[in-house]
Amino acid sequence: QTQTELATRLALANPGNALQRVFLKCMRLCEITLPLTAMAWVSYKVFMGYYTSNMTDNHYLGVDFAVHSSLLIAMTWLIPYFILKKSQPSLKKSALKGLNKGLINAFSMIEYEVLSLVESLVQQHKEQVKQLSGIIEQCGVTDADQSLPVESDSPLTRMLMN
Repeated sequence: QTQTELATRLALANPGNALQRVFLKCMRLCEITLPLTAMAWVSYKVFMGYYTSNMTDNHYLGVDFAVHSSLLIAMTWLIPYFILKKSQPSLKKSALKGLNKGLINAFSMIEYEVLSLVESLVQQHKEQVKQLSGIIEQCGVTDADQSLPVESDSPLTRMLMN
């Protein structure tokens, strides 16, 4: 349970993959800088248009320029905004990815513990087989004064000798 909670929290804290997070950061930057750049360009054109029209008695900038400038500024803000909204990683998918990763980690920890337990049981079995063969050899010897080759407190000795 702890592994899945931890992995889910990490996945929800950093949704999506690294490439997607970098792309989203770039889109956030574009969402701010592109409209500011467009506004600066429009402001420059307006200033230069009024400046040159005062010098040469030409007409001021028309409605076409105002409409096109407004559309330019709106599009430089809306395009990154919609790309940003559509490319947001799904929290559901991120949580599912975190849960799967946590379960895999938990199962690998359980597998490691089970394998180490089985390994220790195999080692105990080998020791008991070795002790049993020593007891069998001891039974074949008629000299009763010989001491047992195995410990007297081992489970195998207690089962066979008592």
